[in-house]
Amino acid sequence: MGRSGLRWLPLLALLSTVACTSTVAGTATPGKIVGVQQRLAGEELEVTVSEFLDPAPVSDARSIRPEDGERLVAARFKITNRGDRDRLIGPIGRVEFVGSDGKTYDNALTHTTAGVEFDQLHLSPGLTVVGYVTAELPERVTVDTVQFKADFGDEGPRLRWKVVRTLTEPPPAPAPRPDSRAGAHRLGEQVTLAEERKRTGERISVAATKVIDPAPETSRVRPGPFMRLVGVEFTARNVGDVPYDDNENGTDLRLFVVFNAADEAIRAHIYGVAPGGMPLAPGEDATWSVLFEVPSSFEVDRIAFTPLFGSTTTTLWAT
Repeated sequence: MGRSGLRWLPLLALLSTVACTSTVAGTATPGKIVGVQQRLAGEELEVTVSEFLDPAPVSDARSIRPEDGERLVAARFKITNRGDRDRLIGPIGRVEFVGSDGKTYDNALTHTTAGVEFDQLHLSPGLTVVGYVTAELPERVTVDTVQFKADFGDEGPRLRWKVVRTLTEPPPAPAPRPDSRAGAHRLGEQVTLAEERKRTGERISVAATKVIDPAPETSRVRPGPFMRLVGVEFTARNVGDVPYDDNENGTDLRLFVVFNAADEAIRAHIYGVAPGGMPLAPGEDATWSVLFEVPSSFEVDRIAFTPLFGSTTTTLWAT
């Protein structure tokens, strides 16, 4: 591990400001129930709350648990990018649970063992992600509606799903898609990426080259119960004319994600970087060793890399 060492990638979540498709422009379509697909116009995101779990299971071994007198609920989202460019998506500030008490509850970021969490990531055109968002509610309160907001503010349109059926056990895992690897590069194939910040001559060539499964734990990265570590090695080469540096304000902003064949995605929050860190001099090579904490049953199908947080360039490799 170089001078960059292990870094926390802050859990941020952004969605572009959008409007909702309906009979009246800019208003949400009413009367939708859990299981019905809706679309955010302009962003061309297809969004479905496919299942609602009440209560949602939470591991006794996890450090974050609901307060006394509260319980965890979870909504499973499925989102597909039907547009022509990458979309940066995530649940924070976008997903709301409306209770029978009339109050609105934000997502709790509490882990549920029902399945993979919906985290922030880039969706390239045609890409789908499936994941859970949780909320903590008082025991006496039920959830009437799950909402997906167009932006962070209180104003603006929302997609709404009425909860008419709840599950007490997680549903079966989504079936793998036969075309899950369509458009992905072969493992080891180098892809040249142009940096979108348009800094003259700044370009890198990157390949996901090796999957280590399971990866050994480190002194600072240990998997939780029913979890394991998976390592992915990336090779990078500065093929531009100037030094390449994707660190800003001392925080590494690259995004690394692994998908399974059912479109569940897990992002790396703690990972190692190249010996010597950044920047990379013109012509210099580096190896990035990245760790993912995945459920014990998770099988890596595709690997995604985005060179900069907020970038619209995501590259996929099939394992």
